[in-house]
Amino acid sequence: MARPKGKDYTESIYFRLTETDKTRIEIDADKSGLSVSEYIRHCCLDAGTLSLPSNQNNNAMLISAINRVGVNLNQLTRVANSTKVIDPVALTEALERLTSLLDSLLSGEGGDDSTYS
Repeated sequence: MARPKGKDYTESIYFRLTETDKTRIEIDADKSGLSVSEYIRHCCLDAGTLSLPSNQNNNAMLISAINRVGVNLNQLTRVANSTKVIDPVALTEALERLTSLLDSLLSGEGGDDSTYS
């Protein structure tokens, strides 16, 4: 398809993608009857803005959950220090939950903190 008259395309944007993604874009552009450049311009400029959910809310929930796990670990430590006995199951569960929450926070994922709500 020819360039629209009156448009002077002088700027370029370069980005990397997989061979599979490139092939998909080329096929979709062909199905649309557009050049790859026109197809990408249309997808980026005419299709609207992509709105992604904020991680701020998820991070706040994860931090709160991590805090609750920390409180549980502190309580276990106090019991262990005063009685010289600790419940290994409770300690293991708290450590596993803390590890899971930290992994979620560091990977940028949400996470379900309902266990410690």
